[in-house]
Amino acid sequence: MHCIFIHYYLLPRVLKPIRPLLLPALLLLLSLLNTTLSIAQSIADKVIVVVGRNRIILQSDLEVQFAQMKQQDPAVPDSTKCFILQQMVLKKLLLEQAERDSVSVTDEDVEGQLDSRIRYFTQLYGSKEKLEQMSGKTVYQIKEEFRETIKEEMIVEKMQGQILENVKISPTEVNAFYKKIPMDSLPFYPATVEVGQVVINPKVSAEVDEYAYNKLADIRKQIVQDGKNFEIMAGVYSDDPGSRDNGGRYDGMTETIGGPFLPSVGFATGLERVLQTMDQQAIVFPKPIHPLIYFIPMGSQAKSFCFTQASQLRHDNIPCEIDLSGKKIQSCLQMANHLDAEFCIVIGDDELKTQRVQIKNLNTRESFEVALTELSSKIIEMRKGNV
Repeated sequence: MHCIFIHYYLLPRVLKPIRPLLLPALLLLLSLLNTTLSIAQSIADKVIVVVGRNRIILQSDLEVQFAQMKQQDPAVPDSTKCFILQQMVLKKLLLEQAERDSVSVTDEDVEGQLDSRIRYFTQLYGSKEKLEQMSGKTVYQIKEEFRETIKEEMIVEKMQGQILENVKISPTEVNAFYKKIPMDSLPFYPATVEVGQVVINPKVSAEVDEYAYNKLADIRKQIVQDGKNFEIMAGVYSDDPGSRDNGGRYDGMTETIGGPFLPSVGFATGLERVLQTMDQQAIVFPKPIHPLIYFIPMGSQAKSFCFTQASQLRHDNIPCEIDLSGKKIQSCLQMANHLDAEFCIVIGDDELKTQRVQIKNLNTRESFEVALTELSSKIIEMRKGNV
């Protein structure tokens, strides 16, 4: 990698938010710190970037951060180094601007941030002794080692806040920006939805349930049929402090998040209320659609392949599911049987390498082999009942 000199003059007034790369990874991987340091020591060091007059980035700095990322995810490609280097350069640029604008943080603020981080990781590991045991360092040594890093991160955040404090954008401007992008320039993302729900059924007596329903029905009747004023009724019956004194309105809500003033009206409901209304109206719930195919991907590349296949199948109205639990195959097969899937396909590195896959009939327990290039057409045949 050639040495890059950046002659610094002026930062752009709008920068993308910078996520701190170094500190969270270092604190989270304290137990691996000695390994990381040994990696840095084995690298023939050299300067690869100079920002401003004297802010340098070493080859070892880049390699250490990349090694830490590799320890968390071995599948990280070498091209990630370009992204890491870009973030490191942006951080140095903000530090250079902060020095010119006399932006600084106090030692007390840095000490407070260090104490906060130590408390967090003490709770994470269970005690201060376990934290010191995992890191191989005392709490004092940990704080001294990361003091300068935290100080720089705080200065970067403060400088970035000053740059962006006067930047305001409305939803309309965001929508207009994305509409200017040509459709053929937008990347394709398979349609995937993962839904989770935690349901807790409180014990409510029939009398209380009937009273609440009749009370709400009476309020609605007074507004809809009797012509009572909604604003007055909201002030009388609503328990929401945000809208009760404002006639049920939520004016100015967008201003609290930096947007322009927009008049607004809100309402709230829950899934239980929707279900109760459907029950009152005697709406018949549709029978659940059982998946024809249950994909079990083993690895990140297999997941990408399954996402693409599932998206194509769903466009052809073929129900399918993807197991993203990461559990053992036996547990995944139990889930496939629980969902009453008809066929199961396990795809891993071997299947992607040989370009062939086994399709298992979960009813007859029979399997047959299909080429990956013919998988979609074979599944369509299976849907028609030809297999």
